[in-house]
Order: sequence, then structure tokens, then C-alpha cells
Amino acid sequence: MNYLFKCAVILIFSGISLTGGAQKLIKIPNPVDYGGREYGGCQGSYPIIYNGDLYMQYVKDDYNHNLFKYDGVSLTEITSPIGYSGFSSGYKGSPVIYKNNLYLSYMGDDGNQDLFKYDGVSLTEISSPLGYDTSGIGYLSRYIGNGSDPIIYNNNLYLIYNANDYNNDLMKYNGVTFTPIPSPSGFSAGSQYGGCSGGFIVYNGNLYMRYRNDNGSFELFKYNGVTLTEINSPSGAYSGVGSGYAGSPVVYNNNLYTIYKSDAGNFDLYRNTGGTSLFKITLPAGYNLLDPDRGTNMNVYNGNLYIGLKGSDGNTDLFKYNGTTFTQIPSPVGYAGNNTGYTGGAFNVLGKMYLLYFRDDGNAVLFSYDGSTLKEIPNNTSGYNVPNSGLVRGIIAFDGDVYLGYRHIDGNDVLFKYDGSSLTEIPSPLGYLSPPTPPSYQPSGIWNLMIEYNNELYLSYMNDFKSFDLFKLDPNLPIGVEEITESSFRLYPNPTQNDFTIELDGNHSITDISITSVQGQTVYAATNLKANKLVVNTEQWSNGVYVVSLRGDVIVKTMKLVKQ
Repeated sequence: MNYLFKCAVILIFSGISLTGGAQKLIKIPNPVDYGGREYGGCQGSYPIIYNGDLYMQYVKDDYNHNLFKYDGVSLTEITSPIGYSGFSSGYKGSPVIYKNNLYLSYMGDDGNQDLFKYDGVSLTEISSPLGYDTSGIGYLSRYIGNGSDPIIYNNNLYLIYNANDYNNDLMKYNGVTFTPIPSPSGFSAGSQYGGCSGGFIVYNGNLYMRYRNDNGSFELFKYNGVTLTEINSPSGAYSGVGSGYAGSPVVYNNNLYTIYKSDAGNFDLYRNTGGTSLFKITLPAGYNLLDPDRGTNMNVYNGNLYIGLKGSDGNTDLFKYNGTTFTQIPSPVGYAGNNTGYTGGAFNVLGKMYLLYFRDDGNAVLFSYDGSTLKEIPNNTSGYNVPNSGLVRGIIAFDGDVYLGYRHIDGNDVLFKYDGSSLTEIPSPLGYLSPPTPPSYQPSGIWNLMIEYNNELYLSYMNDFKSFDLFKLDPNLPIGVEEITESSFRLYPNPTQNDFTIELDGNHSITDISITSVQGQTVYAATNLKANKLVVNTEQWSNGVYVVSLRGDVIVKTMKLVKQ
């Protein structure tokens, strides 16, 4: 037993040992010098499987970013090269496998961003081409605001590079040499945000992308491997600063559907059939497209195109488009208020389309759609079906089930499994249970649903100290944690002045306990108890609210305690 404050503790052992199953979540400890500061450790960023190993980004305690390899047993650091090991320098993501090598983005200590190649043994810098090589210039990956992930097209790797004149150009790399593809006239004035801004998609044998005009508007271009061709802008007012092609392209029924922003701030839907012309799609009366920055607005599922449209009443509905006609899928009762309804978030998982809706009371709720029926999937677990809670942390398919992150009303983010009929909570481990606290105000718990690797699901969790840890979830192990019912659990007195008691019935035993203030300070912790009654002295604690996190052999409980 250990504790951080001097407390009188009385243990009464139950005499019952509950073996239970192993926990599903298995922690992979952070390496030395990682996770000792806020936002350090494994945030779950940029996971990719290469040569049978899992690669991901870790943030060091000095805030350098490094690449790590995990083979299912041990973590191996791929140390950032000299000149890339300073504060906020190092590995910046955008991984892509090309010609049996892993290509990565690194930021130098001088602020320049460079392309690196990793062959499974060593990192090799791919020197930036002449004219793209001064300080603060170079490869623009997704990490940079106006950059983009690279794409493989016609057996070449295409990237964006910032030239010495600050214009952004498309770059072709064949594994040996770079070939710059200069920005067209009118898109090359040397602005830091001018020229190519990515958003790559391959359609009809061509590579399509977005360019920023010298006047500040955006246009759609296609590239056939030799020539850049501008897609004629729609007639009307789409030429102002920030107007024009807004991105979010989708290929559906052999056509390319795109979104354009007008000078008035409205968003319109257009179709390209492979030529240089655009055809406007008339939307249902009284409806407008959502802003693409809100999330995925167009999703192809089961032979139709699905789009979120906002009505004049402020509610957003889901619409189905078959290439000719829009069919409304009305928001259900309780989801039809102003600024509620369909959020634009859609995910095709395990043969169904899953959608995120905002309820009128502010709860975020998951729905499924099979092409005919919109089905609500409420999370009826206590604390998740109330305002300012609900689905917050994405969705991923694994082992035939769907995994999601939900926010509890106390602010903690928790992993759930959906098996097609019901949601099951996978409790956060002890030490990952605190609500948002200053100065970061970030909740502990599930952070990133990363990737499946070696038949296990890899996840990133934020701990109560606001750094990150890597976990894996094994579907072959039982959850091994059950919620204590109110009838089997008592905490008294609450509020308390001098001490309080936690008592379980004879079927449960306490193994670990952690108590933190709402500011995130741990005031008491004990492990390996195997007791069914615990008395804790609170005389030296400041008055206020505390979070009590309790774990047993097969139980978990989080509750609030008031000290007066």
C-alpha cells in the first residue's frame, strides 16, 4: 500500500478472492523520457503497418517528435536525425508506403520540412529540390495547414513543396528524382498560400487537386501525368477571397461531385463528368449544403450518394441522391430543432452506414442506416444519455463489432463496444478517469481509436496527468470488469468532514483506489488491497469536490465525494 498524503486507513478483509477474467485493455508502457509532461507519450497519431510492424508517433518530454516501431512485443525508437531533434521538431507524420519503403515527413530545427525514406533499418533524407531548399521552405505535408498527404498516381509519388518564392507547387517523385510541376499562370504570384493546396483524388484516370488563385479564390485542376488543366469555374460569384472550389470531392456513378463556395458564403453542389465543365445540381427547396469544414458531407453507400442538407428552420436532414432525385430521410422526433439533427458525420462500417446526430438537448447520438431504416442507438448507460455527453471519439470496426468513444457527463471519455444490438462499456483503467481539469481542461480516458494490428485493436488513452499511453485490446479476453450496483456499494458519509467509508458486499473486494481533486491533484492512492471495507481519513484535505476511482478484481466504480 502507498499513499501521497498522511491518512489513517483501516482495512477489513473479506476473505473472498474473486479470480475473474483478465482485463481486455493491456497497457504498453511509455519508453523512458516519454509521457512525463503534458501531451507527451503516444497520442496515437499517424499509425501505419509496414513490413509486419506497427509504426506511430511519440512525443518526447523535451517535445521532440519521434517515430516508433512496435512488433507486438517491444517498442523501438527510430531516433530523429541530427538537426531534427529540437523542441517541436522531428517526425510529423504523413506516412506512405511507396516502392517498398516508408516515406515520412520530418521538420528540422530550422523550421524546414523534409521528406525522409525508411527502409526498415535506417532513415535517409531525400534532399529538397533546388529552389525549394531554403530555411522554412520545403515539403508541405498534412502537418502544415496548407499542405496535404502525398498520393501515389501512375507509379509516382505526388507531394506539395513550398518554393523559395513561397508559392506552393506540385512535385512528382519517382523514387530517385524530383520533377517540379510549376503552378500555372495566375496561381503563382509567390503568396505563402498560393498555388497547389492538395486535396488529391484520382478520377477517370486523372489526378484532381485544388489550387489557390492569385486573387485568393480556389479552383479545381486535373493532371494527366503531363499537363495541368483547369476545370472551368462555375458562372456566377465564386471568385472572391476564400470562394470557389471548397473541396470534399466524391466519385459517384462515374462522376466527380464537388462543393463550391459562393462569394455570399453559400455552398453549392457541382458535378464533373471528366471534361473541363461543371454542372450545378439543384438542391431541394429550402435546403443548403453544410460547410465542408464541419465534416464529411457526402458519403457513397449502397449505390447512392448521401448528403447532409440544412433547412431554413436550422435543422439538418440526411438526403439520399441517386444521380437524379433527392429523397429526404427526415430527422427523428427529438432531433429536429435548430442546429440539431444530422451532423454530417458518416462512416461505412460492417455493411451499414453509421451517422452522428445531435439531439435537441445537446446529446450526441449514434444512428445506423441500412438503406431503408434509420435506427437510433442510444447509450442508456448512466451518465451518457444526458445533455453535453454522448459520442465524441470516432468509430472503428474490429473483430466483427464497432468500437466508439463516449463522453460521460463528468467529462471522462470512455470506450464502448457495439455488437449490432447493444452498447457495452469497456471501463477506463485506473488513472485514466478524471474529468477535465485546468490548465488543459482535457478529459482523461480514450483519446484515439488507432488501428487493428495482429488481431488486436490499438488505442491511445490520456491519463490523469494529461500525457498519453498506448493500449491494446484483445478480443479473446473477457472484459473482466463489471459496474458495481448501488445495492452492493456504499460510500458514507458523503459529504464528509473527518473521514469516510467505502463498503462493498461480500461478493466484491477492493484492489485499487485513487482519489483526485477536481484540479487533478492525487490526494490518496492505494493498491493490492483485497478488502471489502476501507476507511479513509480526510482531515488534512481542503474542502471541495474529489473524484474517487475504485477498482476490484472484477469491478470498477467512479464517484464524487464532497469534503466540508
